[in-house]
Amino acid sequence: MTDMGNQLDAITCNTLIHGLCRAGKVGQALQLKNKMVNWNCIPTVVSYTPIIGALCKGGSVDDALILFSEMLRDLNVVPDVVVYSSLINGLCNSGRLNEAKRLLDEMVSRGISGNVTTYSCIIHGHCKHGRWGEARRYLYEMMDRGISPDSVTFGILINSRCKDGMIEDAWGLFEFMDKINIKRDQITYNSMMDGLCFAGRLQRRLIYLT
Repeated sequence: MTDMGNQLDAITCNTLIHGLCRAGKVGQALQLKNKMVNWNCIPTVVSYTPIIGALCKGGSVDDALILFSEMLRDLNVVPDVVVYSSLINGLCNSGRLNEAKRLLDEMVSRGISGNVTTYSCIIHGHCKHGRWGEARRYLYEMMDRGISPDSVTFGILINSRCKDGMIEDAWGLFEFMDKINIKRDQITYNSMMDGLCFAGRLQRRLIYLT
């Protein structure tokens, strides 16, 4: 690869980094990113994004945060919502919810608007760790910011409420989807039906569900 350095440009390097990350070769992707400057290829956010995402998915959140800090020191690189969402998801999956919140606040303070993926990640993390009240607050926060939740967002919330035995809460969310014109998917229906079956209330709601 070193011999090929003078033949590579940033687009080629970024494509290779993406491919290495998809193949699970994150270490090689990081090495390639580090060599780009020597080849007069300036790393961009596209160079960092797949590596940070792969590290977070692999549970190496601290390594991802170190790389993120390096990225912030690089004046040529501007972080985007994809990078922040990957880190927020990684932190939430690790139970580090307060850090995820701080990162979300930092993102907003930088003028970077979250998207449905960002908020679905942080909602899922709070549901997963039993912090339902905060999960619901993030649902309203995203809508206040003009970000429309989708069936995935509601599926996370409905599934969480059903698992906690809070069927009326789940049903309220299920109906709320109609009010804000969010189309339900099969996962949402299955979660709701499973919850109703478990609570012995399926007959009561069956007509509505069908």
